[in-house]
Amino acid sequence: MEELAAVPGSRQHNYQVLLDEGKCEYGYFQVLHLPCRHILTVCSHARLDWRAHVCPVYQMETVFKVYSMEFRSIGHENDWPSYDGPRIQPNPQLMRMKRGRGGDNRE
Repeated sequence: MEELAAVPGSRQHNYQVLLDEGKCEYGYFQVLHLPCRHILTVCSHARLDWRAHVCPVYQMETVFKVYSMEFRSIGHENDWPSYDGPRIQPNPQLMRMKRGRGGDNRE
């Protein structure tokens, strides 16, 4: 069953929500694959579980599966092989000045 609703948004805008197609005219839902406030409002009004509209990538079960795997340690820096590639030096002209109080200049 397709749910179709115009949900009042900010600044008196209405956005069409098509839950079965995973679409909301606002666009947030399609881009981030997370329910926007319009999806949540439609789910609440229709007494549907909003969690069914969360992309599996963001579900806790998926996150737990990532961390259930064993990660190899990279070891101590002293044990790393030497690096023979190019050295990158930052341009001091482009570096931002630190905010806040300056360092101690006492001699």
